[in-house]
Formats: sequence, C-alpha cells, structure tokens
Amino acid sequence: MKLPGKVKVGPYDIAIRKFPASDANEQRIFSDFSADGLRIRITEDLTPAKAADSLLHEILHAVFWVWNIKSGDKEERTVNTVATALTTVFRDNPKVAKWILNQSKMGTFK
Repeated sequence: MKLPGKVKVGPYDIAIRKFPASDANEQRIFSDFSADGLRIRITEDLTPAKAADSLLHEILHAVFWVWNIKSGDKEERTVNTVATALTTVFRDNPKVAKWILNQSKMGTFK
C-alpha cells in the first residue's frame, strides 16, 4: 500500500512526503512535521513498522499544534484532547489509518 499523500488534521490538509535517507542521516531524524509548511516528511528507507510509527508520531505533533496542547497541560486534558483528535484524524482519513495498520504486515515501506 502506497504512502498517503496527505492527512487532514483539524481544518488543515497536511502533505505527506518521503525524503532521502541521506538527508535523514545528516539530520539524525526518521521524520519531521512542519507547521509552517503544512507537511510531514518520512525517511524513505524505514521498515514498515518504523514508517507507521513515524507517521503517527508526526501526526501527533500536528495534533498538538492544531489543538494547542502545551507541555504544562494536565494529563486528563491531554489524554482527552489527543483521543478526540485521533478519532477525528482517523475518521477524516480512513486511507491513512488503513496504511498505518497495514504497514506492520508488509515487508517493505511503500
């Protein structure tokens, strides 16, 4: 299954792109999220499980940005907000949710 091209988080359509492993190695990252650029980048040579984990990780950064979750927020507020946000993200993006679930079954990141 091919990496989805975008994910809707709240009112924003956030592009999802692969980027070269050489760039990732130089920056020592697997993935990143840019609020200014409205994009998520995932390193192209990750295992399927790591790619799924990295995409979900970056979606959560987008959730924190969109729903304005701060590090000082109480646990219950954070958990409630993240649960509602992820429910919204998965409802609005069934292909993204399916891709994340399917990656653990695949041999290579696509």
